[in-house]
Amino acid sequence: MNDSKQPKLEQNTVSAEDASGQHQPLQPGKSANFPGSLVVNQLEDVPRVVAVPPHEGRVAAWSFYFANGWDDISIWKSAFVEMVASTLLCYLSGLIDTTITNFGTSAPGAFAGFVNIFLLTLFIMAVAPGSGGHINPLITFATMITGLTGFSRGILYLTGQLIGAGLAGGILRGCFGPQRSVLFKGGGCFRDPGTVTAGQALLVESISSFTLLFLAFGLALDPRQQKLFGPVIGPLTVGCSLGLVSFASAGLVAGYTGASMNPTRCFAFAITRHDFTDQWIWWVGPRYIGPELLADFVGQNFCGMVVYFEKKFNFKLPKDEMEQYVSHEEGRAIAKLKRHAKPCVGCSEELDELKQQGEYGMAVISSSALRRVKSLIEKVD
Repeated sequence: MNDSKQPKLEQNTVSAEDASGQHQPLQPGKSANFPGSLVVNQLEDVPRVVAVPPHEGRVAAWSFYFANGWDDISIWKSAFVEMVASTLLCYLSGLIDTTITNFGTSAPGAFAGFVNIFLLTLFIMAVAPGSGGHINPLITFATMITGLTGFSRGILYLTGQLIGAGLAGGILRGCFGPQRSVLFKGGGCFRDPGTVTAGQALLVESISSFTLLFLAFGLALDPRQQKLFGPVIGPLTVGCSLGLVSFASAGLVAGYTGASMNPTRCFAFAITRHDFTDQWIWWVGPRYIGPELLADFVGQNFCGMVVYFEKKFNFKLPKDEMEQYVSHEEGRAIAKLKRHAKPCVGCSEELDELKQQGEYGMAVISSSALRRVKSLIEKVD
């Protein structure tokens, strides 16, 4: 047969025969091209905001936002990719954590951090063309509220990630068996109440999750990074960020696995061990937002905040431990006052005159403020 009569195939296509026996090129599918993708070279020429017709009013605009995209089959395909990736990532993560624990190493955090770099980088690179490489409801939810991921895509991604995690949890339980599932604590995401309180675990999870988001937005979701460092920078930097933060928190104290920064991963391990105790920590932690921080912290002293969290999260610090924390906080505040406080010329004379007038009674201060007041008086004298 003369080769010149064969049809020429375009680059990056595959030859296939249709029903008539003719060779037809198979075109590769399009990449998941949306602003919330972790592959930064896909962000060029893509609007950074959802296109809403301004002339139809606010109600129509919101209706468009919530309804847009549900009929796009490519988004459903991307959500399926997220589900499969979430299943495999949670499954492999559970096996890795269990293996590291069974090795009896003295530095499990170092191994976990190092492995997470490769684990997440490879998974993001594998699925980024198909879904954008989220594989984490933390990333999906954050890009939704910042307008980088559409509502329909975000909801489908979150659903797929949760279903995938559930499948991974069942598979891990089948691999471990009931007894080993409990013995291995499902593969991770647990704490010993005797060493780490719920409030402490929540704080670690919240700040670690925010750190991961900060690095992901600055390194992977910023299209300028691709122009500086190339298209591989997104998956690699997110993987390195997870490895760094997980290493930082994995060895804080015995009986605590550190920050997860992926709620579905902990959901999978809870299914494996059939124990959902403290599951709220891994879900609430990443969602601790500005207004809640203002309501819980502003206007309270340190002791008041601790008491508030004891009631909110149902834990109790021992009295000596509470006094130690309060004393440490007061000591740092007093040291700062002594460094920056300056004498107020004429203050003592003015106070003596007000006392002689008899119009003002003695001031009553709280015990927590007494040491601060004394330090200021010493500074003036």
